[in-house]
This record gives sequence, structure tokens and C-alpha cells, in this order.
Amino acid sequence: MPTVILIDVSLSMSRPVPTPDTSESHTRLTIAAAAINTFLDYLSAHAKLEYVALVSFSSVYEVAVPFTRDFDNIRNKLPLLEEGDKTCIETALAGVNQLI
Repeated sequence: MPTVILIDVSLSMSRPVPTPDTSESHTRLTIAAAAINTFLDYLSAHAKLEYVALVSFSSVYEVAVPFTRDFDNIRNKLPLLEEGDKTCIETALAGVNQLI
């Protein structure tokens, strides 16, 4: 079954997330990207024929990567996603609806 990964790139995702055990600081977006990479690693090992698309959103949505089996294409796009302004999940869901 095709999978759509929807990632919020609004300004709130650039907020730092405190980590008490280390001096490293991560943002919500870098943590989300790491989780997506872990998910893609799982798919690479267990569901190589799965189609996956990456959609980013803030007040507007963008199909960053259309449906593909090339998970590296999605991995490479994640650090290139541009920040938007505010979050509008309704717009994002409408975009996903058009995609599928």
C-alpha cells in the first residue's frame, strides 16, 4: 500500500528541543527527519517494493518527492526542505488527498 510521509516545515519546527543528557541541540525538524530516515531504513529492509511520497507543509503544501521506490531520493530531499510560516494541517490533508 502506498505511503505518504507528511512533514511539518512551519516555523515552530525550528524550535530547539532540549536534551538533558548531551550538549547537542536538535530542532523538532531534525528529530522528525531522523525518524523518517529510520522508517525508510525499515522499509528498505522489509518492504522494498513500497511506494512512498514526501509532502511538506506549512500554510501551503508541496509534494517534495512524488511516489517512488527510491528511498534515497527522499533521504536526500529531507535536509533541503525549506521553512514555511504557520501550520495549516487542513491544506496539507487536501494536498495529500489530491496526491492519492
